[in-house]
Amino acid sequence: MWLDETVSVAVAGRPLTRLLAVLPHRDANAGLYYLLLHTWLRLGHGAGWTRVPSAAAFVATAGLAAWLGSRWRGCWFGLVCGLLVATNQFLVFYGQEARPYALAVMVAVASTAALFRRDGEPAPAAYVILTVVLLYLDLFAVLFVAAQAGAVVVVHRWRRVPLPPGLLRWWAIIAAAAAPLALLMITGERSQISWLTRPTLRYLGQTFTAMTNGWLGLVLMALLALCGVVTLAATSDAFPVGALLASFALPPLTLWVFAQFVPSFIDRYVICSTIGIIGLGAVGLDILRRRRAQVVALAALGLLAGLGLSRIARFEGAPFKYENPPAVVSFISDQSRQGDAVGFAGGGLRTVIDAYVRPGQPFPDDIALATGGAAARQPDIYAREVDPPTLLTRLSGVERLWLVTDPSNHRYPPFGPFAPLRPAVAGVFQPRLAASFPGIDVTLYARRTPPPPGPRR
Repeated sequence: MWLDETVSVAVAGRPLTRLLAVLPHRDANAGLYYLLLHTWLRLGHGAGWTRVPSAAAFVATAGLAAWLGSRWRGCWFGLVCGLLVATNQFLVFYGQEARPYALAVMVAVASTAALFRRDGEPAPAAYVILTVVLLYLDLFAVLFVAAQAGAVVVVHRWRRVPLPPGLLRWWAIIAAAAAPLALLMITGERSQISWLTRPTLRYLGQTFTAMTNGWLGLVLMALLALCGVVTLAATSDAFPVGALLASFALPPLTLWVFAQFVPSFIDRYVICSTIGIIGLGAVGLDILRRRRAQVVALAALGLLAGLGLSRIARFEGAPFKYENPPAVVSFISDQSRQGDAVGFAGGGLRTVIDAYVRPGQPFPDDIALATGGAAARQPDIYAREVDPPTLLTRLSGVERLWLVTDPSNHRYPPFGPFAPLRPAVAGVFQPRLAASFPGIDVTLYARRTPPPPGPRR
């Protein structure tokens, strides 16, 4: 598991009251997922077990897309929808991660189907409930919902057809239901994305290609989408096709523009847009088949599926996603001595390492952790640390100090209680051993002179 997944386990594994105490401070947008995972973890443990809800949601998404597609345009179309979901590298990647994204995509498919239940008419109760659940699983999905709503209004006005009765009222109910979460995230939890930088145009392009299995897949999907939009623009299917087009293109573009002023763009924040381009691609393939270009349709489908499978096989062969915490824990455990201490550059690294330190395994004491400051006891995601003067006192009895840092930290914590002590630490300790692992650096600092006699505090 990588850092964010270990955070999921650390939060969801707490007693229910302490889990709920975290949400006003951190990760309120993942609160619904944490509650689900909290229940699931009562039945078992382990990385594979923790990822089962996400994996099940991904499988359900493929099945749901196939079933709904078959009801819309026939069995062949449903089969194509299911196959394109199952071979989409972006969805598979997050479909086996202990985070809420796979569940959000599944609910987004169901919400979209409820919006166009029959002949462009929504299923009011199902649409409202599913959309509110979607926003509480992934608040950034508000861009997906808003894009669909905008497309519905535009297409209805373009075709001079009145909006379904009550639709504006249902959108208002959805907005009111999601407002508390949005207000909390904007006013109290903006610091969660404060580490992000302004996204480049290249990163936006990489986001689109991730959704379509590469540049070749993006070009092919775009041509199929164009075929579908042009062919169905004058039919009753213009409403769902317009919504699919808007939900694919607008959320990434809107968030990218907004992130130029307030950095807030990560590709997974717009993961729901993937179902928009999958739906459009399936529509294009279905049109080719119906126009007796079955060979072309099958060849294009095979190419799209092959592109996805090749990318899936590539990352499935890797033993880790971003960080490799088991290797870090083994490295430190094998070379640590009694009396060694360890420090971390931030609560995230402490969380991901703690997840892989087994009971009874030799591992240095966390020198910056406050007494009673374990993460599970805090109304926040991360553990509580001592202040710099207390840390300096503790360091006086340490001969060897292991520092676990991010590669961008240059092998010393840039924040927390260690940060103001850097001159003092450099004067007493010197680096003796350094190792780099995916996403994590480890440095052993040894005392230049023996520590003074006296009990360790």
